[in-house]
Amino acid sequence: MDLRKGAVNRMAKKDYRLVLVGKNQVGLVGLKGIFEELKGRKGKPESLLKEMLVEKAGRKNCIPDSVREEYGKDLLREFKNSWAKR
Repeated sequence: MDLRKGAVNRMAKKDYRLVLVGKNQVGLVGLKGIFEELKGRKGKPESLLKEMLVEKAGRKNCIPDSVREEYGKDLLREFKNSWAKR
């Protein structure tokens, strides 16, 4: 039994996405669900959206305190881009 194959299938089901955070490309899981959950809050202040995005993404991903602000900025960009495409 190949355990790696199962891990890949589980990862695909978890909504894995590469995001540019600062100058680094970072793999994050669960963003599709987070963006869907927050779509009704697009009119909220950007500072609140950044905070919510980082808090929710941090539940399934490791986000170091030292780069939380950078993650917020870049997750907000991804959030906006995801709705601009629809």
